[in-house]
Amino acid sequence: MIDEPIHLEKHDPSWEQSFIQEQERIRATLHLDSTAIEHIGSTAVSGIYAKPIIYHLSTKLLHTHNEVDYLHQEFLCLYRLPIL
Repeated sequence: MIDEPIHLEKHDPSWEQSFIQEQERIRATLHLDSTAIEHIGSTAVSGIYAKPIIYHLSTKLLHTHNEVDYLHQEFLCLYRLPIL
């Protein structure tokens, strides 16, 4: 368990632009132009306080283990962290 206070900030309109920039980075790196990448979580809701962390959700349906392996490796290169 992490024993740290939760930090909330007043909504920042720049969060949307940060999401769009990261969305394009993900699409370009993964070569998935048709994949929907959605902005989710509290930073996606205008007018509320939020943890200043921008979350993404991909609605891409993977059909084979090869696709999963490929995307996993690309995410490792993009973010330099393990994706579980």
